[in-house]
Amino acid sequence: MARVFVIINLVVGLLLALCLRHETAPQAEPEQLLASVDANAYAPGVAKPVRAAFVVLVRNSELAGMKRAMRQIEDRFNQKFNYPYVFLNDVDFTPEFMTETAAMTHANVSFGKIPHAHWSYPEWINQTYAHECRQRMHKQGVFYALSESYRHMCRFNSGFFFRHELLQDLDYYWRIEPDVEYSCDIDYDPFLFMQRQGIKYGYTIALHEYPETVPTLWSTVKAHIAAAPEFVRHAAGMRWLSADGGAT
Repeated sequence: MARVFVIINLVVGLLLALCLRHETAPQAEPEQLLASVDANAYAPGVAKPVRAAFVVLVRNSELAGMKRAMRQIEDRFNQKFNYPYVFLNDVDFTPEFMTETAAMTHANVSFGKIPHAHWSYPEWINQTYAHECRQRMHKQGVFYALSESYRHMCRFNSGFFFRHELLQDLDYYWRIEPDVEYSCDIDYDPFLFMQRQGIKYGYTIALHEYPETVPTLWSTVKAHIAAAPEFVRHAAGMRWLSADGGAT
């Protein structure tokens, strides 16, 4: 049962790749699409052209890494666009964390606590069996095998995050984490670009998963596809995921 938490998160990602619609390719470069935007729309404290924010799941102990990430995203992008930050934690943020992160940006900053029900075991999980599964995965050398908090994080990111009260007014979010780096300047608003092009989901890199962490992932995805084939909108997603038509 412990592996359920990881699998749910990855199933969501695979289904997104299969289900999200891209009716047409972008017809213009981002800079051309956004040329008509009033620069004053991105001033600190004013409503932005898109209801969007950075959403950050972070611990108090990760303050230094979070400040490094904010320095990167501010220098490369947000000092021009001033999109707000939403910080989430399963415990209360410390005054030090809130003060020092807020000082890194001119944009609005919000801090929220994740409800216990969204960061814990569902009542139907057999925690004894979950413990046994973690021990078995640890012997197999699986990453984060013994970590309960990692599984809570995967469960939260698989669906609960968008239910948080601080995210109710958002249409788009950009997830960032401590110690991320951005090597290039971002001179356009990707939120507005995605909105105008009808793009619902974007990413910069997709990695192969370690099979030991998701032993039933693909069989679960295939079972869902068989039960609801109408959600597979185009064949390109399947070709991207599988070289043999989804058999493996």
